[in-house]
Amino acid sequence: MKDVANLVDEIIAGKGYVLIPEVLNPTQAQEARSLVLQLAEKEKLQGKVLLDEQRERVYGLVYKGEIFELMVQHPMAIAVIEAILGKDMTLGGFSAHILNPGATKMGVHVDYPYWIMKPPFPAYPVMESKPALDIF
Repeated sequence: MKDVANLVDEIIAGKGYVLIPEVLNPTQAQEARSLVLQLAEKEKLQGKVLLDEQRERVYGLVYKGEIFELMVQHPMAIAVIEAILGKDMTLGGFSAHILNPGATKMGVHVDYPYWIMKPPFPAYPVMESKPALDIF
């Protein structure tokens, strides 16, 4: 398992994300995927899911299954997020994005409330005025 500092570096200097295989085992990953697809089908009937014909989004996952609670509370996920944002952070949303055949890339963007910011975005520390790596 990689240490938190390496994961943070990969996020900040790399693609903007990392995969942490230890968060879910294969059975849990399949459970989460299946539940997302079930929720999407149910919520399509309510007109809540479709962004366009190629992309779908299921919002508020943390309220829709224990598997999602586990994902956002995993100690490694929390450690990485705190290292980037600091200990005083709040989960603002947790959603799933389903890309169907023909979907195009969304591109790099900043979500609310930072969507009003104009590039160039701060390189590091992300959305902070001082480094938050003092927790280790």
